[in-house]
Amino acid sequence: MNRTIKGLALAAVAVFALVLALSALQTQTPDTAKDPVCGMSVKIATAKYTSEYKGAKYYFCSEGCKTSFDKEPDKYLANPGSGKMGGGMGGGMMMHSHEAQAQAPDTATDPICGMSVKISTAKFMSEHKGAKYYFCSAGCKTTFDKEPEKYVPAKCPVCGMDVKKDGAQFTYDYKGAKYYFCCENCKTEFTKNPEKYLDKKYVPKPPDEKPDGASCSCAACAAIKK
Repeated sequence: MNRTIKGLALAAVAVFALVLALSALQTQTPDTAKDPVCGMSVKIATAKYTSEYKGAKYYFCSEGCKTSFDKEPDKYLANPGSGKMGGGMGGGMMMHSHEAQAQAPDTATDPICGMSVKISTAKFMSEHKGAKYYFCSAGCKTTFDKEPEKYVPAKCPVCGMDVKKDGAQFTYDYKGAKYYFCCENCKTEFTKNPEKYLDKKYVPKPPDEKPDGASCSCAACAAIKK
């Protein structure tokens, strides 16, 4: 009798432990979510960009992807990741906002699609004018090799951000040269005094500082300390 009671007690404890485990699994939420525009994984706990649509919450890797989603949410929900070739990355202006500048040294941004590529294991790479570019696929490498100048990013002469030339929204021609800007305000600052920003003594400020006199409002410059 005692053995039977002891066996039943142990079985009850086991069942209780199983119930607790199942309950924990049911209440557990995933750490990451897929950006519906570009398909990248976004850590929910630290996500800076989110939107709510029809009662659901969506997470984004950059302000550009959030902006694209907010304009046409049904488009990206019907075809998740469809913006990874540039349409969802800040309107084609910048390569996935400026998170790329904070990437670890072992990663690079594919200049064609904007995806992060691990340098140490990258299968596809090209050299152009002394610089190395890494690609997520043979297709992106082939596209780059045909017209490298089209895809090599330009530098915003005001704040120094990378700007994707293809489809760039803000440009300005000055003395026969074309300059690209990350946002309208940087372009405005440049047109006020081009020589100031073209002077070799002027060093474009990184995103942790605010350029003198600039009033930039792009994804990175909006977070610059005043």
